[in-house]
Amino acid sequence: SIANGMWWRFTEQYLAGIIGAASARTLLTTAMINNGLALGQVANILDQASQWQRFNQNLLMTMIDHMTQGVSVVDKNMCLVAWNNQYLKLFGYPKDLVYVGCPIA
Repeated sequence: SIANGMWWRFTEQYLAGIIGAASARTLLTTAMINNGLALGQVANILDQASQWQRFNQNLLMTMIDHMTQGVSVVDKNMCLVAWNNQYLKLFGYPKDLVYVGCPIA
């Protein structure tokens, strides 16, 4: 059905952002077709991937927050992903001006 196709694409894109495109496709193909895993089990895999992504983001934020230099991390679209307080001070940015996804331009 259309809904299942949309769910499949969303899930694959979400996982691809965390574990890479090839791994996401392999995981979903194995889960849904070869092993016949239920949607609940795939949802559990997504939840675990989401928790892992949050852990990685928190680890990154903790690491750069303890640096004495102003540091920022951008994604492939040149949008902010993470930064530390020293980065804000370096450019004199107010805290509410900078947010995740903010274009660095």
